[in-house]
Amino acid sequence: MIFNDDFVLSAEELERYNGWAKKIAHGLGEAGNTSWTMNITFSFSNSGTDVIAHCRGADYRCDLFLRNESLI
Repeated sequence: MIFNDDFVLSAEELERYNGWAKKIAHGLGEAGNTSWTMNITFSFSNSGTDVIAHCRGADYRCDLFLRNESLI
């Protein structure tokens, strides 16, 4: 069962996300981009849970894995 607390970032996760987002935003601003979209995806499955931050248009290698609890 999934609870609302499962969708809450811890203080450490939020700090890591903010640092990552600041670096991405700075890089996109330097490149002349005027807008961008950042997504946080919460994934739940039988094999575990993941929380991944992604900036649309950026290389997936730049994604931030905030929570990687998958058993695979």
